[in-house]
Amino acid sequence: MGRRSSSQNRSMTPQDVSMDNERTQSAKERRGRFRILIIGRVNSGKTMILKRVCDTAEEPEVYNMHGHKVDRSILAASAERGEHDIENEMVFASNPDFCFHDSRGFQSGGSAELDRVKAFIAHRSQQQKSENRLHAIWYCIPLDDSRPFTAAESQFFSEFGTGDVPVIVVFTKFDALNNKAYDTLRTNNLSRADARKEAPKRAISEFEQRYLHLFYNRPYPPKGHVWFRDNLFLLQCQIISIHMLQTCKRKAQTVTSSLGKRPALLTANFLAAYNQQLSPVYD
Repeated sequence: MGRRSSSQNRSMTPQDVSMDNERTQSAKERRGRFRILIIGRVNSGKTMILKRVCDTAEEPEVYNMHGHKVDRSILAASAERGEHDIENEMVFASNPDFCFHDSRGFQSGGSAELDRVKAFIAHRSQQQKSENRLHAIWYCIPLDDSRPFTAAESQFFSEFGTGDVPVIVVFTKFDALNNKAYDTLRTNNLSRADARKEAPKRAISEFEQRYLHLFYNRPYPPKGHVWFRDNLFLLQCQIISIHMLQTCKRKAQTVTSSLGKRPALLTANFLAAYNQQLSPVYD
């Protein structure tokens, strides 16, 4: 992924995503499996995101690089020893179209883990079959930390060229920013009702002014970013997947996302916005 300038952000509306079950099913039969690498610090909300994307409360099934199912007791024992295999595939029965890989421990910034991530991205990017190729990277950043941009993020967006694989930053634990914005608005004598209404907009505005440039003013900036908010997360999951599909299905005439039982069809308006590097935020 080459250098590019900072993105200009604009809010999108839910009308930019329309529902079309029949056409989605047709595309679903053509596309195969979507393979996603999810990166994030400990307690960044990665597991919750995956479960919400796949519309389930169940744990995923895990398969090794040879396609053999890995027993949960073996995974637990390995985790206790601090061992983790990025090649393991996580698949949820509720939505087997998504195949996830987890880069645990990346936030530590250790050279060994960084090398494993680089090797994984390079290897998966070169696969001939689409279902074996890496299609997207989701980088999860929790907003309940006083330092949302750490040395790990600096190193990743400064040194990690991911080629054609788009990186989407997913800002999680948005409530922490909401609460701070609400308190500030109340201090400014807004009523409780008005403060609750204005807090999300103010939280995003303040974060973008203070931190967003740290992600985009880098040699290898993300393709885009989304905010994790429970009541809007379904729509935002669609946007994340749309970013991914636009890259890995350039020749497809219909771009869709599959989220549980609620497939979505991307409209021409959003495609235009995507090409302009706009970041979708639903208010």
